[in-house]
Amino acid sequence: AASVSADLDRCLWPPDADAHGSARRRVERIRHPEELTELSTRLDELCVAIGRDPSTIRRSVQYAWDGLDRAELVDTAGGRARRGFSEHIITLPVRDAVRVASLAAEALGDLRTLGVCAAG
Repeated sequence: AASVSADLDRCLWPPDADAHGSARRRVERIRHPEELTELSTRLDELCVAIGRDPSTIRRSVQYAWDGLDRAELVDTAGGRARRGFSEHIITLPVRDAVRVASLAAEALGDLRTLGVCAAG
């Protein structure tokens, strides 16, 4: 379906935890980082098969960050960016969202050098 009409494909990570580390039900299918490239390649193949330019679909990914290690955020974002995901949704811990959002905002310069658009 995404190959026909979507302009955005989104994958979530991690599969078993939210920003607090607790399990919760997901609406969308969740994939491990290693599977992201496979899924993206498959979507590209489906697009080509129906005559659609795969670059017309933006790739989005979601993952949690606790605000403790900026290098970890940049490394995670860089890994996803290398897999072709340019739009990143950073899930923040509910009890500390304002502080972590401020730290994520401070990291935007680093994230943009990776070609990442981030939202929290």
